Parts: sequence; C-alpha cells; structure tokens
Amino acid sequence: MIDHQGERDISRGREAESLSRTSLDEELFCRGIEQICVDDEQNNFLENIGDYLADICYLACKHQVKLEAKFINTALACEIVEGIATKLYPEVSFCHNLC
Repeated sequence: MIDHQGERDISRGREAESLSRTSLDEELFCRGIEQICVDDEQNNFLENIGDYLADICYLACKHQVKLEAKFINTALACEIVEGIATKLYPEVSFCHNLC
C-alpha cells in the first residue's frame, strides 16, 4: 500500500511526457518513496516536510519521474508559510500546535 503513491506519480509522468527511464528507475523511485513513508512513521511529518520534499525531488530527478506540479506547489507553499510564521512568532512551535 505504501508505494502506491510512487506508482501514481510514475503513471502521471508517463502521460505527461515520455522519458528515458527504465523499469528499474520506476522500482527504485517507488522504493525511495516507500522508505520516506517508513522513516516518517516515528516522526512528525510537518517537522520534516522540507527534508521530505528535497528527498522526493532528488528521487524524481535521479529516476526521471515527472512530479505533479500541484504537489510541488503545495509543499513549497507549506514551507513558505512555516518560514513566515516562524519569523513572526519565533517563540511558537507551529508544528507541535498543528498535530
């Protein structure tokens, strides 16, 4: 179940653009996404969203998987809002208050 998101990302990438990735690239991308999910089971997702975004973008570049633009835009918006909130109210831990 965990790696279904990676498979959906791959199928969307196929529809959007033909890349020279192999089935091994697809498998490794899915494994990478699965590992991120496994690693996050013990963590607060919001506290590590920047790291996860960097990891997902790295996997996509390395394995030639085109990511959905809406995903990237949403993740970047979360990071920007968190950065602004942290600058305005440095004494408040927003991640702990959200969860």
